Amino acid sequence: MYATKPERDTLLGFEISPDIQERVSHIHVFLADNEDTDGVERTVDTVMQTLPSAKLHKITGMGHFTMGDMGTEKFPELKEAALSSS
Repeated sequence: MYATKPERDTLLGFEISPDIQERVSHIHVFLADNEDTDGVERTVDTVMQTLPSAKLHKITGMGHFTMGDMGTEKFPELKEAALSSS
């Protein structure tokens, strides 16, 4: 997906401000059980440890949530999370 490991590391190597939980009402994190991009699962683990109020949505068979991985434009789990948070 990313041309080089440094590009991927730059994208996934961000710092999380724990006080973001105080500035937003909901945090939703989505992870597919067949995610194959190196570093994504580790990053999700870091997010969940840093932001314990975040809700993790584990989705079956959606890969990296791209059209190619999902095979559809529909993402009802995301829609439901967005609507329930409003």
